[in-house]
Amino acid sequence: MSLEAARGLEAEAAARAAAGRPAEAAEAALAAAALYQEAGLLTRAAEAASRAVLHQEAAGDRAGTALALSRLGQVYFLEGGWDRALTCYSEALARFEALEDPGAVASTLDSLGGVYQGKGQYEAALEQFRRSLAVKGTLQDRAGTALTWNNIGGALARMGQVEEAAQAFRNSLNLHREARNRLGEAVALGNLGMLAHQAGRLGEAEERLAESAGLLDEAGDSLLRATTLNSLGLTRRRQGKFAGALEAFRLAAELMRARGDHLRATVALFNMAMVHEELGNYREALRLLEDVIALDRRSGHPDLKRDLEAFGRIREKLDAERDARQ
Repeated sequence: MSLEAARGLEAEAAARAAAGRPAEAAEAALAAAALYQEAGLLTRAAEAASRAVLHQEAAGDRAGTALALSRLGQVYFLEGGWDRALTCYSEALARFEALEDPGAVASTLDSLGGVYQGKGQYEAALEQFRRSLAVKGTLQDRAGTALTWNNIGGALARMGQVEEAAQAFRNSLNLHREARNRLGEAVALGNLGMLAHQAGRLGEAEERLAESAGLLDEAGDSLLRATTLNSLGLTRRRQGKFAGALEAFRLAAELMRARGDHLRATVALFNMAMVHEELGNYREALRLLEDVIALDRRSGHPDLKRDLEAFGRIREKLDAERDARQ
C-alpha cells in the first residue's frame, strides 16, 4: 500500500476520534503506523502509534492499550530508541500481567530482552528471556520456547559464553526440528555456524551454514539466505576454498539485487573483490570495486571511504605488477 493510503488512514483516525469512536480511531492509527513502518518512515510510524495509544486509553480498552504500546515500543526499538522502547514495553507488560494474558506476557518479555540486548545489558536481557521461557513452559508453547532459546543463545554469544550459547542454539534447533519448522531450523543452524566460525571451527561452520542456506532456499526467505551465503563465503575464504567462497558471495549479491537491496549487495560484491585481490586477480577485483563504489555513492553508504582505499591499494598492486613485467 502507498504512503497516500497511510495518510488516508490517519485522516480516518482523526475523523473517528472527533465522532466519539476512539476504538475505531485507534484501529486506523495502528494501520497507518504499520504502513509507515513498512516504508521505513519510523518517526511517522511512532507518531501514529502514539495516537493509537491515546485513542485506546480514551476507549477504556486495556488490552488494546497494551497492544498499541507494544507497537510503539517496536517502532522505537527499530529506531534504536532503547529507553523509549523500554518504557513502552514495560507499561505493556504491566497491563498484560494485570489482564492475566500469559501469551502476551511472554512475548513482551522477549521484546524487553531484545531492548536490553540492544543497550548492551546482556544480563538484564537474559533475565527477561528466562522469565519468558518459564511462562512459555506453563503454556507448553514449544514454538515460542524455541524462539526464546535462540534469543538466549544470542545474548550468551555476545557475552563470550560460547559453549553455553551453542547449547541454547541446539535447544532451539531440536525444538524446531521436532515441530518441522524449516525456517526456525535454518536460523538455529545459521547461528550455530556463525558461532563455530568465531571459534575457528571452520569445517563445522561451513557445514552448518551450507545446510542453513539450503533450508532457507526451500523456505523462500531470500534475505536470510543471502545473509547466510555471505557468512558461508567468509568461512570458505578463511579455509582457502576461494572458488566456493566466490560462488557463495555471487549468489548472495544476486539475491540482494533481485530484492532491490543494493546496499546489502555491496557487502557481497566487496567480499568477492577481496577474494580476487588475494588470488592476484587485480583487474577483476577493481571491476567489482567500481560497481561497489558506484552503489556507495548512489546510496550514501558509510563504507565509501574504505572502498575507495581498497580500490587505490589494488590499483597500486596492478601497476606494480605491470611495471615488473616491463
